[in-house]
Amino acid sequence: MRSDNLVILAVTLTVLWLLINETTITWLAAFWIGDYSISEALTYATRFYDLDAYLFSAAVRAPPYLLLFWLVGKQLDGTWWQLEIIFLCGLLAILYVMLTGYWSYAEPGLLGLRISSTHAIELIWIPVYAAVVGLFVVLAVYAVFKLWTVFSKR
Repeated sequence: MRSDNLVILAVTLTVLWLLINETTITWLAAFWIGDYSISEALTYATRFYDLDAYLFSAAVRAPPYLLLFWLVGKQLDGTWWQLEIIFLCGLLAILYVMLTGYWSYAEPGLLGLRISSTHAIELIWIPVYAAVVGLFVVLAVYAVFKLWTVFSKR
């Protein structure tokens, strides 16, 4: 893959890695389902904000994006449009798991539901699950393209 395409992939993944996190999703959930104003929702979402915790969370959130970049940028072969589709499918799978996972993390607190003492462990497992789902989606789409290439040559 060309280096300028790798830069585009890296910038896209970095922006999403920084923006799609538990604080951002809690802010959105507080605004939409918590009936907070935008500023109240921001205050609610950042009430326990700590830079060290954010850096740790960022390190935990990084593996799905790094795996996707490594697979599409370095390991898989194919034309640019095939790799772009594989990348987008993998990225959508990762984002879906991250968004729904962090939303389900924020929702009980906003709805006044009971939260277990192990609720915070979800923050570690959401990126792990996103990496696994993203890996399966990338490999499935890659396999479809390979099969399509093999059978279209006949």
